[in-house]
Amino acid sequence: MKVTQKLASLALAACLGAFPFSPGIAQAEGDAIIEAVPTTVNATPSEVGQFDVRLLAAIREARTKLTNLVEAEKADPNRSQETVPNQASPVKVTIAVWDAASGEVVYVGATKQGRTVTPNSGSRFTFKVLSDNGVNTALALLNSPGSYVVGLVHPIFRSVGTKRKPKFELESVAYVPYTSELRNPYLVEVGSSYFEQKVANVFAEIRALGLRSRAEPSQLLADVVHPAVVKSIIAIEHVGSSKQLVGDLAAYLDRFYVTLATNEHRAYAYAKSTAAARGLVQFIPSTYRALTQLRPDLVVPLDFENGMLDPYSAIKATVALLDYNLSLLPKNLRERYRKDDRALGAYLAAAYNGGPSRVIRAHRAYGENWYRYQARRSSSLKRETVDYVAKYQLVFDHFSTPALHLAAED
Repeated sequence: MKVTQKLASLALAACLGAFPFSPGIAQAEGDAIIEAVPTTVNATPSEVGQFDVRLLAAIREARTKLTNLVEAEKADPNRSQETVPNQASPVKVTIAVWDAASGEVVYVGATKQGRTVTPNSGSRFTFKVLSDNGVNTALALLNSPGSYVVGLVHPIFRSVGTKRKPKFELESVAYVPYTSELRNPYLVEVGSSYFEQKVANVFAEIRALGLRSRAEPSQLLADVVHPAVVKSIIAIEHVGSSKQLVGDLAAYLDRFYVTLATNEHRAYAYAKSTAAARGLVQFIPSTYRALTQLRPDLVVPLDFENGMLDPYSAIKATVALLDYNLSLLPKNLRERYRKDDRALGAYLAAAYNGGPSRVIRAHRAYGENWYRYQARRSSSLKRETVDYVAKYQLVFDHFSTPALHLAAED
């Protein structure tokens, strides 16, 4: 079967990569699994709060130390692979805690089981689990005013057993879970700038490579897919329902930007859906595999996991997927929608989530009401896709209107 046929049959449903520090000594609490090197940050920003800059610097330092910890653990020749019978089993974690007054980062070893975190013997800290979400588990400190959780080492569970005899290997990763304490204008601005630059760099490379559009072969790919559509789709991949955005869009976008600022190329790297969609752009393996065969000129990793762990490659794949989905739209509709980026983006968002075949069928059946849910009709979009389009429509103006975008960053 030709690759293009594979893509069409798959419906291409995506279900759809320097602050100054002064030396000091921090203590490693509770037998944490690395010897902690402290972070004392001295910064004198001119336009933002000093605390905000110091917080981000501490986060970056903690993330580096925790990542080094994980790499050293993997490289240990005497290390044995730890396994557990289920995902409710107790696991070892390391929590980075920053003391804003002293500038020190303390690394706390602990055992986590569900929503309970028990620091190792000798720790002065008490933690509360705000949300139990694997590597993105949000933690709060109790009775420790002026201290903040700025990083976490938490294992990923990799299934190596069977349904009858489940077993999971543990792979530790470093991450910075989002909490409301990390939300401040400076981190939002840093995350927004990171996102804008990452997408701009992808489009610049696509243009420099001279990649052609499949939807409009006479044009460059970079001139056919609107960057605002790409940004909108990526941004809504990590919110559950459009209801969460109504009346609170700024809060969600702030969370998205702060996650990017604090984790950079590893932001959302470990996010995985029940359909096996992964990473920042939430591709599924079959879609990514077919796309790399269709567009070898993209120059992205052939391995799905490596592609999703690299946001640069993941965004490139997203642009190419949107272009391919656009090529499946009947020519008269394609020409019509090309005059309206918002409307065209709604089709692309729906196709990204639910597959172009279903979207085209809904358009034929319901015309301008194609994106509305038609109860008990096989030609209707699924509820999930209808909601996905609603999410897209809520965020598109933010990314397409410079005045709104800049206002959100002021």
